Amino acid sequence: MVKFKDFKILYFIFILFFLFIFSSCSIIGNSSKQKIEDVDISGKGLEFTLNLNDDWINNKLISYSLDLENTGLKNIVLSPENIKLFTSEKMKGDDVLNGLDNFKSNLFKNGDLILYHDLSIDSIIDGNFEVKEDYFKDLLKSKLELNFEINYDYMTEFSNNVEIDMKKKKLNILNSISQAAPINIVNYKLLPTSENKVYEIAFYIKDNGISSNIYSKSISFSEVSLNLGTHDLNDCSIWKEENSNKIRLSESLELNKMNLNNKINSLIIVCKVDLSDFRESEVRNTIISGNLKYNYDMLFKEEIKLPKKRGEGSDW
Repeated sequence: MVKFKDFKILYFIFILFFLFIFSSCSIIGNSSKQKIEDVDISGKGLEFTLNLNDDWINNKLISYSLDLENTGLKNIVLSPENIKLFTSEKMKGDDVLNGLDNFKSNLFKNGDLILYHDLSIDSIIDGNFEVKEDYFKDLLKSKLELNFEINYDYMTEFSNNVEIDMKKKKLNILNSISQAAPINIVNYKLLPTSENKVYEIAFYIKDNGISSNIYSKSISFSEVSLNLGTHDLNDCSIWKEENSNKIRLSESLELNKMNLNNKINSLIIVCKVDLSDFRESEVRNTIISGNLKYNYDMLFKEEIKLPKKRGEGSDW
């Protein structure tokens, strides 16, 4: 026979057990609701300036200085393979400037170059290029074009508090959507589908890297990770927008189809997500997060005009 005192003890144990289960469920249910600090950040990743001065071109000299700065949130590592320096014009198969090899050897004299995200580096190297004499004497040559190509690996990480309103079928972004990176996520949208409780989330991706004085760009992606709360988003397609029309590039997350360049500076990734764990009229806070890994390649070109009077008998 169970005594009243024993019943009270059992009842107390039951209440404790219930509270434990409830608190555990609350922790699990709210794990995606942890507030993210609302900080508006900006930055374009690697920024550079290659200054060329032709004041001494009559003496066949072109002086230069290279400034590099990392305005992103991740460190950038550059090795000799990340830098190419060459002229568009050739002479017997070779570049028409002396000093191109010295440019790279000076830049990497201490090994790989690490650009820390919280430290700007100005005027890393300076020196002179010399126009080769045979090219300089040829009066049919009126100019030369110097090409500077630099590429680097980078990762954009993003995480935003969002509110999903099932009644209105709408997603509201609750904090600043910004990343200090050359590639940015600039917007999210919730899209209904014909399937019950199945929705699509659109991730709007845009190239935010430096553009002034850049001749061409090429951005190729190596990894994409997208999440809504505890949902891993893998059933995705890739789109681009052209003249207000959306064009599908791939029916799956084929990274070789996911490229940005001069002609395409934005993409949209659309992912299916099953929201059957949401109640019909529920408004729930959760987190959208993920990362994008990519290689960012930029080509800079500058034309140097040669003096009209040069060669034997001239002042040079």
